[in-house]
Amino acid sequence: MSSRDRLRRAIDRGEVVRLLPDCYVAAQHSASFWARADAALAWAGDGAAVGGMAALFLHRATTSPPTRITLTVPRERRRRPPAWISLTRISYDVSTARVSGMQVATAGFALAQAFGTLAPGTRTETAYGVLRRGPGHVEDLCLALATMPRVAERRRLTRIASAAMSGAESRLEELGLTEVFGTAEFSGLIRQHTVVCAGRRWRLDLYDPASRTAIELDGAATHGSPAQRQADIGRDAALASVGIQTVRFGLRGHGGASPVVPRGGAARSRGAVTLTHALRVRWGALTSRITP
Repeated sequence: MSSRDRLRRAIDRGEVVRLLPDCYVAAQHSASFWARADAALAWAGDGAAVGGMAALFLHRATTSPPTRITLTVPRERRRRPPAWISLTRISYDVSTARVSGMQVATAGFALAQAFGTLAPGTRTETAYGVLRRGPGHVEDLCLALATMPRVAERRRLTRIASAAMSGAESRLEELGLTEVFGTAEFSGLIRQHTVVCAGRRWRLDLYDPASRTAIELDGAATHGSPAQRQADIGRDAALASVGIQTVRFGLRGHGGASPVVPRGGAARSRGAVTLTHALRVRWGALTSRITP
């Protein structure tokens, strides 16, 4: 019996399902996003890559697979896709990586492709969530923004990329860096300062060398869980052991600013008290505008 006859019998028995022309999959896996993405690439041909939200899912930068699989193909490629495939013909070069044997747009390019399709209320934090997952994702996004001729919501995504290059990992940190600490009174602060203590390297959002004060901007995505808060307490204790006190700012409920000012020599120094007061005023003015 030929392989084609065996395939036909398997299809008749319902053991194999045809997803696309010349693309078949075992029936129990026919709804698998991974199987469908692999089949879609085989159907689309050379030069095709998974992109957009589908690529972000394959990179494990998002938790839920999209209902449609986005593929980018060379501009001259003309295919009529089924409803579950979105085909984008492009003329630019996409940076790609192999993920589970599939050609997939890198996370930065995938984010640039998908950003405008996200719900407005989730775009920013989704973008920061992607960028936090890999040290090279920010540079990759900057390359995508420079390469792609069209990016939906390019201006907003460019601001996010710029803030991320400066160390922001959330919308809260972006606002702090751009609207609170960018004034002359805080010109002495060092951004993304690295300190080595207790056998570990710590990266501080901002550091005031005059008062030996670390300033941390606690976005919910990176500091909201009990485990994250416990880790913050341990970090603050380690820094305090070498004379660096920490002031944390975040948004809590509807009350706006919630600075957590530690007790200790540095926190009680005149310079630290003056700095903390100025931060309270500036942070309160900001959070009164961005909280309900």
